[in-house]
Formats: sequence, structure tokens, C-alpha cells
Amino acid sequence: MYEDGIFETMLAANGRITFYNEHLECLEIGSKYLSIPFPDQGTRLK
Repeated sequence: MYEDGIFETMLAANGRITFYNEHLECLEIGSKYLSIPFPDQGTRLK
């Protein structure tokens, strides 16, 4: 496991991704670091 937000396995339970928003936060930081475009905030779960 890299634990950098980019290359992580996402855990799912009952058809939902556990810690989805937290994963997206790490992914956003990693994508900025690598200069990869990141989608808008509409991908967040409420």
C-alpha cells in the first residue's frame, strides 16, 4: 500500500465506499502534486 491517496485500494461495505470523501481529499492533493486535472467538487458524497 502506497498510502499517498493516488494508489490506494478503496474498501466497500454494503455497496458503498468506506471513507470515500477522505479518499477524494487525498486523491486531490496527489493529483495537484502530479499536475493531473481533478474533477470538480460535485463528486463528493453527502
